[in-house]
Amino acid sequence: MTGVGSRWNRLHRLLSLRLGPGAAVLPNTITRIHLEFATSAGAGHVGPRKFWKECVRRLKFHNPSIPMIVNRTPSATSPAKMTLYFKTDAPKPPDAPAVRIQPGSSGIGESTAQPPAWDERIVQIDMKHKHSDDILAAFMHETKAEPVMPTAEDEEALREFEKLDELAAKDRARMKKILDEERKAKAMLRRAKAGALA
Repeated sequence: MTGVGSRWNRLHRLLSLRLGPGAAVLPNTITRIHLEFATSAGAGHVGPRKFWKECVRRLKFHNPSIPMIVNRTPSATSPAKMTLYFKTDAPKPPDAPAVRIQPGSSGIGESTAQPPAWDERIVQIDMKHKHSDDILAAFMHETKAEPVMPTAEDEEALREFEKLDELAAKDRARMKKILDEERKAKAMLRRAKAGALA
């Protein structure tokens, strides 16, 4: 049987996935999202990386049917941009392909943003040298996404987690003090033994 602590940690991870920056439901006009930024965090790519790590996982959780492609390029001088694809009411041309090919994510810069299909329009957000909060604000504005608000039960669980985090911090500080004293005593004993042998 799984322990209470393990179940509590899983609940905490699930709650942090359901709520927080990026927890939003996208309108059905969004067909796909493409992010492109460097693998390294320097040269203006810190904000895009943080947006990817913190917000995209929550967006994917609440919008599992919308493809979210990430293209990480090796060069820090490359652009950092987000491409949003919106559905349009354009009539279908006779030569339109039956299947839309969507490349997967890439960690080596091999999945560039595709041109819009016949029934799509695109909006690009420049993410370079921007804070993740500013990127999220621009994303929410362009997509008209509805943020997911916590329920009363969620807020109660969050308060409980905050209390546990405070207790854990106190326990860590207490254990650090005990371990520091033990290390200090061992160091003194080693020095005393070394002095006696000299």
